[in-house]
Amino acid sequence: VSYADQKMLKEELEAAIISSAQVVFVTANSAARMRPYMARGTCRAFDVVVVDEAAQATEPSTLIPIELAGCSSCVLVGDDLQLPPTVFTPQAESSFISRSLFERLRQTGHSAELLEEQYRMVPELSAFPRLHFYGGRLLDSPKVLERPRSAMHDLLPPFLFVDLASSAGSAKRMPCGSWQNEEEARLVASLAAMLAEETRCQLRKSESSLHTGHSRHASSKRSVLTLRCA
Repeated sequence: VSYADQKMLKEELEAAIISSAQVVFVTANSAARMRPYMARGTCRAFDVVVVDEAAQATEPSTLIPIELAGCSSCVLVGDDLQLPPTVFTPQAESSFISRSLFERLRQTGHSAELLEEQYRMVPELSAFPRLHFYGGRLLDSPKVLERPRSAMHDLLPPFLFVDLASSAGSAKRMPCGSWQNEEEARLVASLAAMLAEETRCQLRKSESSLHTGHSRHASSKRSVLTLRCA
């Protein structure tokens, strides 16, 4: 059997499986694989397309499944008040490349249904975004309010800003382009050690994590924590 025949047989099998499925899960860009099936009519049209995280997808990538599905109904699920699509080009904002279809429809007058309860953040964490971004319309779920607190919350609040003004001079940009700040790393290590000591337990990976936006800063934190644990 030739390679061309094998490829045709594979496409026919994929089209048959997709046509017989009630629900098909696919990423927006990989939906383009269905183009040959839809063009030859070997794959039936879909009744509805649901795009999840639609506010984090560029408009062209969202249009791929909508155009190929051949349906008359589409549901965009997302939040244009959170992270936009990630586009690595200086002209992304001015040329609207980073604007999602979700955001454009909102800007042209289409209304969106707001899911009024959030289930992830404790009230101390959700207070600012609920007020600043959602105008108080977003509410904390009762399940969040009933969630048991960690022992660490007796020592530190769930959400706290620390203005370490003295660390400004210790921030260094490394040759790779990433930032590193030794003073901040030492402060984080001290806080982690204090919490472990005061709660009389080790900070397990499942209960704690340290985050940073820079890879070299993360390496610096690991180095300081390793020295403290040695």
